Amino acid sequence: MQFSDRSQLQLTTFNCLLFVISCAINWRSVTASKDTFDLNNNSSDFGNSKGASDLQASSLPGSSQDGSLHNGSLLLHHSTSSSSDGGVKVKSMIEKIFLWTPSYESGQSYELLVLGNKSNISSSHLQGHQPTYIIVHGFLGDGLEPWILESKQKLLELHRCNVISVQWPSGSEYFVIDYYHVVFHVPYVGKEIAALLAQLAQLKSLKYSDVHIIGHSLGAHIAGFVGKNVPTPIARISGLDPAGLSFRGTGPSQRLDKTDALYVDVIHTNGCRNYLVWTDCFGFDVALGHTDFWPNGGRHQPACQNWAGLPVNGSRRLNESRPVNGSRPVNGSRHFNNTSGSVNNTDYTRVSVAGSWSVGCDHMMSHTYFVESLNYSRSSGLFLSRPCPSYEEYESGNCSCGSVPQYMGYFADQRGRGDFYLNTSAVPPYALPDPGCPTGAQADLFLLSLVVALVLLVLITCLVLLMTCHGLKRAAMCSYGEGVRP
Repeated sequence: MQFSDRSQLQLTTFNCLLFVISCAINWRSVTASKDTFDLNNNSSDFGNSKGASDLQASSLPGSSQDGSLHNGSLLLHHSTSSSSDGGVKVKSMIEKIFLWTPSYESGQSYELLVLGNKSNISSSHLQGHQPTYIIVHGFLGDGLEPWILESKQKLLELHRCNVISVQWPSGSEYFVIDYYHVVFHVPYVGKEIAALLAQLAQLKSLKYSDVHIIGHSLGAHIAGFVGKNVPTPIARISGLDPAGLSFRGTGPSQRLDKTDALYVDVIHTNGCRNYLVWTDCFGFDVALGHTDFWPNGGRHQPACQNWAGLPVNGSRRLNESRPVNGSRPVNGSRHFNNTSGSVNNTDYTRVSVAGSWSVGCDHMMSHTYFVESLNYSRSSGLFLSRPCPSYEEYESGNCSCGSVPQYMGYFADQRGRGDFYLNTSAVPPYALPDPGCPTGAQADLFLLSLVVALVLLVLITCLVLLMTCHGLKRAAMCSYGEGVRP
């Protein structure tokens, strides 16, 4: 490995040292937690999830046999969730589970689900026969981030469904060692969500084939661990710029992979590689799903090339972020969440969305694109992408439309597999049309026309054959009549 200058070598060495320290801290934390909770103790009360580690209430101090907590998950040391059924309190990696449904306050207010609390889950308004969306935030995020609330609202407007947002301990400071500490939470949170799904499947008749998990950054890998720990494959995972950094070079069992759901689509917006990874390049630069979208090449996004007049190589860095008009982070969010707007490069005091703190603009554009995709449909030409071996080929105009119109975001078509490229605008709305490719509705209409034409051809052919046979039969009868005439 060669470094272009000494600063890159020093930074890389510093990151490695912090990683080793973080490993030691987390090893001690996890080892200590095992004294209370057996990570390999499986309970079958809610079904056996492959590889999921569950809790038995009888093994916990103060537990009862009234069904208050017969199943939990990998529950560690960070936060405490209480089960009011029997007064059982367990330490859980999941801090809060928010649920929105049309049948509760028209989806405008949330209910709080408690993992392991049978009466809480049974009495919730979740409808097991309806599609269920689970949204998982990333590093420094929380369950009520603006982009999550906006996604929730748009999903409920699209159709009747359940929307769940999982809040987990994702760190409190934008600091390298805090990130590496948080990374250790990822598999455990994924297993707990898998345990939640098992409970919902038994108590609310939820079907895994109706579950769609949407995860950003570390949340994308959490979604992958959910898929690795359920007995039946979930329908879909949408990975929004899955975190790179320490996940680079890991195998499919340690990160999001296309085997984690029946369909995995990934949006890469900051998937680059350099030695200054902590100041830029937060995403993954290799394909992870059945379908991988690479808007603007997948490295940097046009909307992020210049923030507050300062060139930052596509990254809105923390030391360059500032409160806008004295605003504070909204809904507890520690991110700058660009879900519906952009930055006015000439008016440095205006930011079109609420929020103060920034991790990486390019990295966050993945959920910005996904939220915007909910505004469109298959009849639109917006966010259409093309299959291509590289962005350079796409820019050269050497890529066809593909056999299936493929949309980046919510309306991705599961039939379109591989790497897909597209360009976006630098200002909202970010979606651009591709007039050279048919829309999904046009393709569906063309396919329907072909089917109708084929059916008509078959009917005409049958009719011609029938008439021909009838004519031949009459001719044969006439010939027979003439032959027997006296």
